[in-house]
Amino acid sequence: MNTTLDILHIEDSEDDFRLTGLALKKLGYELYHRRVSTMEEIKSALHERKWDLVLSDYNLPGITMEG
Repeated sequence: MNTTLDILHIEDSEDDFRLTGLALKKLGYELYHRRVSTMEEIKSALHERKWDLVLSDYNLPGITMEG
């Protein structure tokens, strides 16, 4: 498989980010894989690029999606 994915990963753990990337690469995907961990980084990344997939950690200290 030669499919490239542009993934925005909302994740506070560098280790979890790397493990996700390794798992996807083992499945044959090539990645542009960016990690963000603050609301400012999320907003900026969403405006900078069209992403194929956005992955998010369930619990991110200091971030709420309420507004």
